[in-house]
Amino acid sequence: MKTLLFACVFVFLGLTACDDPTETEDNLYPPNGTDRDTAPVGTDDSSTTQPIGTDDTNTTATVGTDDSNTTATVGTVDSNTTQPVATDDSDTTAPVGTDTPPVDTDSATVDTDTTPPAPTQHANCPVYVSKSGSDDNSGASWSEPLLTPHTAMAKAKEYVADSDGSTYCEIWIAKGTYTPGPANSTNQTLFIPLESHVHMMGGFAGDETHPLQRNISLNETILSPDLFGDDEGDMANGFENREENSFRILSTPEGEAINDAIIDGFVLEGHQTSPKAQSSAIIIGNSSVRFVNCAFRSNIGRMIHVSNSNLIIENGLFAGNDYSDTTLLHISSGSVTLTNTSFIENRGTSAAQIYSTDDAITTIQNCRFLYNQFDEDSTLLATPGYPWSGEKFYISSSLFANNSMRIVSATGYTGVFHIYNSVFRDTDHILIVMPDQPFVNNTVYSSDAKVALTADIKNSIVVADKEVILGVGGDASVEYSFIQGGCFQSDAKECLEGTLGHDVTHTVEFTDTENGDLSVLPTSSTIDAGNASLLPDDISLDFAGQARISGTTIDMGAYEYPVTP
Repeated sequence: MKTLLFACVFVFLGLTACDDPTETEDNLYPPNGTDRDTAPVGTDDSSTTQPIGTDDTNTTATVGTDDSNTTATVGTVDSNTTQPVATDDSDTTAPVGTDTPPVDTDSATVDTDTTPPAPTQHANCPVYVSKSGSDDNSGASWSEPLLTPHTAMAKAKEYVADSDGSTYCEIWIAKGTYTPGPANSTNQTLFIPLESHVHMMGGFAGDETHPLQRNISLNETILSPDLFGDDEGDMANGFENREENSFRILSTPEGEAINDAIIDGFVLEGHQTSPKAQSSAIIIGNSSVRFVNCAFRSNIGRMIHVSNSNLIIENGLFAGNDYSDTTLLHISSGSVTLTNTSFIENRGTSAAQIYSTDDAITTIQNCRFLYNQFDEDSTLLATPGYPWSGEKFYISSSLFANNSMRIVSATGYTGVFHIYNSVFRDTDHILIVMPDQPFVNNTVYSSDAKVALTADIKNSIVVADKEVILGVGGDASVEYSFIQGGCFQSDAKECLEGTLGHDVTHTVEFTDTENGDLSVLPTSSTIDAGNASLLPDDISLDFAGQARISGTTIDMGAYEYPVTP
């Protein structure tokens, strides 16, 4: 099992009551023992306005057909045959006691393509929702919109209930703030349920005819637990009036396996941890769910809890959240993939921003972690502190800069972190613990922090004005890498005493360390100085999204020279 961490840039449901909030989330969804499809739901959303369930690159192909064979006839009889053949076409032997020749099957072709048709939008969809609507409306157009997401979700669920995945239903929601229940409700157990094959989309003005016409930033569509509509404040000034908020915003219904659920183009804010339990704003159990173009901001406590599920977050933003004494993203089992997602100015004490346990795998691709603040007992990425083993994190093409906490922590673990082609810069304490695992094509730079690594370091650049310590709590080896301010050896004691010296075989000059540009200048000898055989097969691009090899061989560090703007 694998999980990857990569470099990101942010471009930034029926009414249901949840269980007793005192019940722990780890026990809400025990594994059901059934296999489910864990492939990413939906389609490629590299364009933030791409409609869900479509692929602009293939608009004419027909699924399940073979255009090269449109005239063949199955089971054709040879034209020389003068008597009917009353047997199975697959039997070429003539009936006993007759002079009928065998059936000529040379020209017979059977279409063996069993690819199922691509899902299509249900005829009654999309379902429309607006703040000017009414739940007594049909929801069939912008002129007859529903008022609440949970009513729209129930209607969409009914439409696709018997489709077996052959159809999906989009819900188009116009700008405004929407809650799990009616205004001034005192039922804090309400949440918006996620449903199979229902794609809920925000960012509409209320007159669009296609999702490509929406503007997510201009038409902000907010999902909030603020039932009384009186939340105030932010992380800097303090959050107020959240005691009566619902405990959750979204959740998979207990006991149901939800597949192909998509949430696209929303802001999720206002969560307040329940005083009775560490309730999460979003709970995903035994399901496959995808968030696209969503911002998770100004929440208190745990944002997402994943159990025995496949979660994908693309083009996302986590900003201004306070999750002290808990975790922002808690993965107890299953897999989570974060792509093109930013974590900016979040805060926690005695906390972990992403916590991966049990059989969980977390993949981070093209993500950014910037200006996150924590105390000395907090960690950005963490696994439990007792000796489980197994692959937990895969990090690739990602940026970690100006964070005041440890980056990764995995004491007592083996094979936990795999980090490729990433940038670490200006963090108070950079600790990378990866026993027996590769640290490949990364750039680590710190002007005011210690850097400690326990890993096999390959094709990487590590520069620290204070010191680089290798082999803390274990061994470290270095291949085709440049270490400045530290040493090449795995003996931590000798490294600390400075008896092993420094690497003097290479020089490196960064483009603009003050502003975070750790690409190298042409005077750097780290260009074409790596070993391409050390790069994992599934890594083909550098931190800037360029081809990983642009010269005679691979460069050291996260960037290939030259970097094209």
